[in-house]
Amino acid sequence: MSDQVAVMRDGRFDQVAPPEELYREPATPFVAGFVGDNNRLSGELVSVRDNLAELRLDDGVLVQGRVASDNLQAGHRAELYIRPESLVLSGDALSPGFSSMQAKVRTTLFDGANSRVEAETCGQPVYARLPQDGSAPRLSVDSSIRLAWNPSLARVFGAESL
Repeated sequence: MSDQVAVMRDGRFDQVAPPEELYREPATPFVAGFVGDNNRLSGELVSVRDNLAELRLDDGVLVQGRVASDNLQAGHRAELYIRPESLVLSGDALSPGFSSMQAKVRTTLFDGANSRVEAETCGQPVYARLPQDGSAPRLSVDSSIRLAWNPSLARVFGAESL
């Protein structure tokens, strides 16, 4: 593996960075979708403060992620990108500062060290990778789950970046 990787789109560089930075801190929505799996949740931007963007999903739930573009404006559409492995199953008690959302399980797939959970929220698909360490309950199709994440692991891009 190289110490620098270039991601190009339409003959132009979208981002040149070490592989881990491309994965954890994509500069554009294209890079976020190109380098590994990502969930994309649409909503209306409510506010930006201390490098955190608050987004109201279409079902009214407020969620947060780190600011990823300069063109974020309250009242405008934006998208939150969160990696499947950054999502955790949550009960009623959330860790302080975490964001969460309700989702309905569509399918589960045992994949060795992880289970891939395909769910839906606000009519949008959401994928989670849950470890097979005995901490996750067995999930059934159509069951309701709460998925949570640390906002520092999510990225929010303005609609003009998309």
